[in-house]
Amino acid sequence: MSIILGVPRMRGNSDVINDYNYAENNLNDIKAGGICYLDSDGYVKKLASGKIPLGVFGYKGLGKNVAVIESGKGVGVILDSAAGAGQSLIGKKVYIDLTSLLFTDATTGIPLNAIFTSDKTDGVNAINKTLNTTSAALIDFVGGFGMIDAVILAQTGATFLAKLQAWLGI
Repeated sequence: MSIILGVPRMRGNSDVINDYNYAENNLNDIKAGGICYLDSDGYVKKLASGKIPLGVFGYKGLGKNVAVIESGKGVGVILDSAAGAGQSLIGKKVYIDLTSLLFTDATTGIPLNAIFTSDKTDGVNAINKTLNTTSAALIDFVGGFGMIDAVILAQTGATFLAKLQAWLGI
């Protein structure tokens, strides 16, 4: 079964999808199912080290807008290539890989307020029906990523400080 990237599979009260502007020079960085953040210039961009994730890229709309899923159930996302490593992802906590800045199950990443609800499979673009990646999965993140809260709750002392410093590049 292929996963449609950048859309919630289960619609209802759990999903929050908003449109944001993107800069012309960042057009190639917008990939459905990827992680994005809202920059100080008011544009939504592909996640960069040290930035706070806003949500998952959806699809480009009319003009210079792109849909961003800020909360949802069964959202199709792009995984880091090492995610899963031949094991089931279902029910595992979702992290951001510090190198690829993609979703992973590796506990060395930054934890998010999210869980995997499918195993790793192919990811398909919803508009042109083409295969985008062989590393995709569904995640639930009802209430948003809650990254900072999740980090503080999941880590203590030196471990928390080291991960936060690595993420912020200090």
